[in-house]
Amino acid sequence: MLALLERFFSEGQLTTLGLVLLVIEVFHAYAHANVLLRLQAPTLEQLKARRYYFVFDMATPLMAYCLHESWGPFVLVHALAHTYYVWAWNSGYYAVRIRDWSVREYRGPRLTVDFALTCFDIAVHLLTAHALFRTFLTPAMPLL
Repeated sequence: MLALLERFFSEGQLTTLGLVLLVIEVFHAYAHANVLLRLQAPTLEQLKARRYYFVFDMATPLMAYCLHESWGPFVLVHALAHTYYVWAWNSGYYAVRIRDWSVREYRGPRLTVDFALTCFDIAVHLLTAHALFRTFLTPAMPLL
């Protein structure tokens, strides 16, 4: 995929895109960690309004995959899960469950399947950020 992109974009443009995606992926991991650790969990109303954030959350690892071509199965599972969440945001059992688990008002058990799924989400963003780092920064800094 990278070879195809190189036909349409210069090396500098691809590097810039890779670095922008790297920063976005680190931001996604940070945002999910805040929810996981309850540092800045949103309210239910705030999270209901962020339905389309999950489109962005799904799209950045997919775009990054086109540049680094690593961790494909994880990125695919991540994309499928987020597609479901956007599609079934207010009606699907699992979408409502993880949405309710993620909010500040949640008072149920913390260690649930939703905890593991959020950890997976963080892992996908960190793996993608690492792959982007290795693709675009390591060649310039061979000691890393």
